[in-house]
Amino acid sequence: AGTISDAARNHATGARPATGADHPAGSGISERTPLVLVSGRRLFAELSQDEDFGLVQRGLLMLCKTAKGLEEEAEVAEAAHQIGLKAEVLDAAATAAIDPDITMDVAGSVHFPEDCHLSPARFMSSIRKRILGLGGVIESGVEIDQIETHNGQVAAVAGGGKRFEGTKFVVAGGSWSARLLETAGLRLPLQ
Repeated sequence: AGTISDAARNHATGARPATGADHPAGSGISERTPLVLVSGRRLFAELSQDEDFGLVQRGLLMLCKTAKGLEEEAEVAEAAHQIGLKAEVLDAAATAAIDPDITMDVAGSVHFPEDCHLSPARFMSSIRKRILGLGGVIESGVEIDQIETHNGQVAAVAGGGKRFEGTKFVVAGGSWSARLLETAGLRLPLQ
């Protein structure tokens, strides 16, 4: 899952994730808010109520060594504001005040207070347990290299001599996701 600062960075650079444009008025989701961010945060919070995988909202502090770096990161903060996210540009003194026990040689920083962190190993263990508990099957060591579509919908995925049919699929191949999605004519911009 992307972080708040990732969403703002995508907004600042022109990458356009799916947005909340189709959400009803009063839902608290702006048409400019990236759905993956809103949905991801909500789902992580819901899942963490059932099992502790170390989800904490600690924020993220982007340290900037130079004034030019701070200026560039301030653009990301502005993009964050435009999509309804909190971000604060701090000078060197305000940055030092956040953690006074650490000596920092920086021009300043941008603080994204809503960023969350978790333990990936504990999260994956939790998800694995949930899937198996719901009767799901986890296939390991199968490299999916093809996406089959029917009437504009993904109908199956295949690879390694195996084929898996379904109505919903999760693509979680990291930097390899874009290449896989291209087999179905889909484009996923990654940084």
